[in-house]
Amino acid sequence: MTRHRHSFAHHLALSASMVGVALLLFLAPRLHAQALSGINGTVTDSTGAVVPGAQVTVTNDATQVSSHAVTTSVGEYRITDLIPGTYTVKVQATGFSDFVLTNLHIDVGTISTANATLKLGTATEEVQVTSPAIALETAEPTLGTTIPHEMVQELPEELGNQGGVGPRGRQIDAFIFLAPGTQGGAFSHRIDGGVDFQNEVVFNGIPAVQSETQGFQSNINPPFELVDQFKVLQNVFPAQYGLAQGVAQYQFSSGTNALHADGFEIMRNDYFDAKGANPPLNAAGEPETPIDKEDNFGFSVGGPVDFL
Repeated sequence: MTRHRHSFAHHLALSASMVGVALLLFLAPRLHAQALSGINGTVTDSTGAVVPGAQVTVTNDATQVSSHAVTTSVGEYRITDLIPGTYTVKVQATGFSDFVLTNLHIDVGTISTANATLKLGTATEEVQVTSPAIALETAEPTLGTTIPHEMVQELPEELGNQGGVGPRGRQIDAFIFLAPGTQGGAFSHRIDGGVDFQNEVVFNGIPAVQSETQGFQSNINPPFELVDQFKVLQNVFPAQYGLAQGVAQYQFSSGTNALHADGFEIMRNDYFDAKGANPPLNAAGEPETPIDKEDNFGFSVGGPVDFL
C-alpha cells in the first residue's frame, strides 16, 4: 500500500509539473516587462485634431498576417508583439480617405512610429505614403546595434568563435562581438564596459533567466536558422531590462508564404592543416600535426502551413 501511494504521489507531482510548464508556455506571450517589437502612432486630421475610433490595420508584407487596433480618445494606437520585417499600415475612419503607409521597417525590440494624417473624402479614396528607409527611434534613447537578417545569414559562421566553450561551432552569440564595445569571449564577455556575467539574454521578448553565469549562452543557443535578427543594447536601457549591464536580444524567424530550404556543412580535418612553426614530435622524433577531425552538418526546410 505504501509503495502504491508513493507511486501515485510521484505521478501526481509529475503531472502537476507538466501542467505548470504548459501554463508557462501558454502565458509567456502575455508576460509583462517584455522587450517586444511593435508600432505606435497618432491619427489626426488635416487641421491637427485627433481622430478617435479610427481602424488601424498593420500587415506583414512577407506573411500577409494582419494585426488590428482602434485609436483611443486622444487618437493614439499601439500594436506590439510584431516580428521584425517590413509592414504596411492602413488607417480608416468614417468621412475620411483611407491612409496607407508602406515600407515601414521594424527591427527587433523596437517600437516604430507611424503617424497618420487623414484627409476628408470617401472610403473609395486612398492616400499612400512611403516610409523612409531609416526610421529614428524617438520614444526611447536606447543605444544599441542591430545585426540584420542578411548579416546573420551571410557572414562566416565561424566568426573567430570568440573563445567558445569546447568544440562547439556555429554559435550565434559569436556575432555579439560585431557590436562596438563588446569584449571578451563566449564564456566571459563585457558589453560597453559592463561586468562579466551581468548581461541580459532575451529570446522573442522573454528573458532567459539563469541562476548563475548570466549572459553565458553556449548551452542555450538556438540554431542559426532559427534566428532572424538580433540586437545588442549597450546603455540607457528601458525599465524592462532591470539591472542588466548589456542586453543580447534575439528574434526568431517566422514562416513565409514560399517554400525554402538551406543546408550547411562545417568540416575540420588535420589532413588540411600545416604542422606549424613548433609542431609536436612523435615517438620517432618527427614533427606531426595535432589530430582534429570534426564534421558538423545539417539542413532546414520551411514553407507555408495550412491548418484545416
